[in-house]
Amino acid sequence: MFSIRLLRWLSIWQAKEYRFDRFKAFINSSEGHTEITHFINLAWSKTTLKRPARTPKLYLITLTTILLSLSTGIILRAFHTSLNFYASILLYFLIYLLIPLWIIIATVPYSLITFYLTRRYQLVAQALLQTHQPTIIGITGSFGKTTTKILLTKLLSAKYQVWMSPKSYNTSLSLPQAFNRTYRGQPFLVIEYAAYKLGEIHRLTQIFPPSLAVLTGITHQHLAIFGSISNLLKAKSELPVALIPKAGLFYNDTDPNLIKIVRKFPHLTKHPLSRIHVTQVKLDPQGHLSFTLKPEGVQIHTQLIGIHYLKNLLLAIDVARQYKITAHQIKFALETFRPTPEFITTFITHHHDLVIVDDKTSNPAGFAAAIDLAAAIKAPHKTLITSGIIDLGVQSDTIHSRLAQHIDQVFNLTVHTGDTGTSSLSGILGDKYLHTDDARQIEIILTKLPTTRNLILIEGKIPEHINHLLRHI
Repeated sequence: MFSIRLLRWLSIWQAKEYRFDRFKAFINSSEGHTEITHFINLAWSKTTLKRPARTPKLYLITLTTILLSLSTGIILRAFHTSLNFYASILLYFLIYLLIPLWIIIATVPYSLITFYLTRRYQLVAQALLQTHQPTIIGITGSFGKTTTKILLTKLLSAKYQVWMSPKSYNTSLSLPQAFNRTYRGQPFLVIEYAAYKLGEIHRLTQIFPPSLAVLTGITHQHLAIFGSISNLLKAKSELPVALIPKAGLFYNDTDPNLIKIVRKFPHLTKHPLSRIHVTQVKLDPQGHLSFTLKPEGVQIHTQLIGIHYLKNLLLAIDVARQYKITAHQIKFALETFRPTPEFITTFITHHHDLVIVDDKTSNPAGFAAAIDLAAAIKAPHKTLITSGIIDLGVQSDTIHSRLAQHIDQVFNLTVHTGDTGTSSLSGILGDKYLHTDDARQIEIILTKLPTTRNLILIEGKIPEHINHLLRHI
């Protein structure tokens, strides 16, 4: 039992990036309440035994947690040598219950090491930037940062050497660390600036001062940490605040929240999305996006799945045009681009069902876009598998209810593997809702459907054993 509980909470702590603010938001959520009250796990299964990724940091925290737990038990037992058997059992059960606390305390030594390394990496990065003086393109928003970064890098690479921040490296430790290790003097840097609270983007701009900024869009994400949409807007505003006068500010002007941000910067050169014109926007039967770029009239057929990528793609095209990337270079770059795991991908099961995989951290805008994509593809039966959306705070029920109404119009069945949004989804979807993470149960349902060439949408991070099931049924 001790090992199962330890691994479960280590997995949660790691998923929250070892951040107390995100961990606190989890504890205050319905999923957190369930985890706290469900404190005894006797079954050793894929469901109960969550496995954190193995990293040096995790090993250090695990070892320190075990030592803290054992030391606490030994010390308390020494002070209460007269305890009878039942009192001793109660004492050790209390230590077992406090495993989450021991894990947090065990993180403190590593935090001190992290603080030292962060400062060291930052100084090296600043020296490299001073030597090479690259153009830094900063991207921020609640969603679409990573995909816009990848697309823009692909376009600029048609003419220039470009360094792109890898994966979702966007903290004051991970970003300079990756930069120091892989930067080779490229004249362009494309970086995403992310934040869970006020001040984090500002700190990143102190290390990597942007030459221009791209704002992708704002949605209700991480509100349990930010506290309000107002604080979220202030945090995202920290990127354009770092720009010098007349620097370029590229933004999605279909988003009213971004318009609120942009109005605060009259000294910057504005580049709204609406100035980029396209026609004949459509999806093929597999959901691949194509369009005609104006004024050149160039037809572009991409492997991107879903119309919702168009806005971020056009932002990338607008920036690329500023650096003299031609329409034909744009066409070649986009038509040869194959979506990486950061994008929505698809595969066909052995039963000839189409599986749409959108298994990144979910947000309301991305969730709604994935539903729209599923609606646009013809299939006799449509199944949604989702874990719900986390970190929505007091807006969680409202947002999940709105999504449930949208889901109800498209899907025949929704399989909910998480705990967030349970009441909202079940209340609206009724008989079309199933709450389970039992792979065997899901397999029986999907393999006994009376039709073939069905559609399955994976939205958000679902348990790995269910992912494995879908790729082998």
